[in-house]
Amino acid sequence: MLMYNQSSSAEINKPTAITHPKPHIIQPNLVLADTPRLIAADNFRDIAGDSTANNYVNRDGLRLRRGLIYRSNYLPLQDADQQTLQDLDIKMVYDLRTMAERKKQPDLLSPAIDIALINIMGIDTVSIPRFHISADAIDYMTQLVRSFIMHPEVSYRFGVVIRGLIYNLNSQVFHCTDGKDRTGWTAAVIQMLLGVDEEVIRSDYLLTNTYTAERVQKSYADAVKTYGQKIADAYAPVLRVQDAFLDAELTALKTTFGSIEQYAKQALLLSDADIAALKKKMLVGYSV
Repeated sequence: MLMYNQSSSAEINKPTAITHPKPHIIQPNLVLADTPRLIAADNFRDIAGDSTANNYVNRDGLRLRRGLIYRSNYLPLQDADQQTLQDLDIKMVYDLRTMAERKKQPDLLSPAIDIALINIMGIDTVSIPRFHISADAIDYMTQLVRSFIMHPEVSYRFGVVIRGLIYNLNSQVFHCTDGKDRTGWTAAVIQMLLGVDEEVIRSDYLLTNTYTAERVQKSYADAVKTYGQKIADAYAPVLRVQDAFLDAELTALKTTFGSIEQYAKQALLLSDADIAALKKKMLVGYSV
């Protein structure tokens, strides 16, 4: 069973890494080049779509504005990646992980980038139980992602992240360790609030499996070599995202709150003004 701290926090820290000159940046509401791939973070991408070819559009036909909010797995960036973040004018990173995760796999960022440490789960470390079959892992993951919606303190922390993404004027990125569960739900909530169709949100959610395929395959092969085929197969669902995980989240949201707007107001503690500000920021041509 997961245990949660009863207090929430948003620590601020500025790590030290390599610096680069600030480049000239085009305005994010203009047509942007395809989002570049990072060498050290394979799940880095724009929540509005990575190119003009797959730029997401909401149910009202309004295009989501690219170049403002990115999602990722953790960011141990090499020199070329540091330059890429500067080229994208990213000034803020939201790290959604536990302290144990950060210590084991630290971000390496330029000191020009601020980092907000928001431990979404409110626990010291994430402990994965012993699985005997893959169904055990699927059940564990389903219960885990449902807790994102059902636990008040966890929901509050998601709201802190989303509020920061709304009102920070610079380009930003949020991430957890693999960029799939805590990060995947954050992206899905923002897209729902912007009126993106569930089919598009689901497709974007499942893109994690495409972006991380090489890393996941290596992790699986290493597990087979170290622990054997049976154990590797039992733990395999933890490495990827599935329709069932997103379904569990959406069902919990609809059953408990009725709509994304009520979830945002009651659980994330976002106001009507916050939601309107998000739409103004992220929807090209939006007007109240």
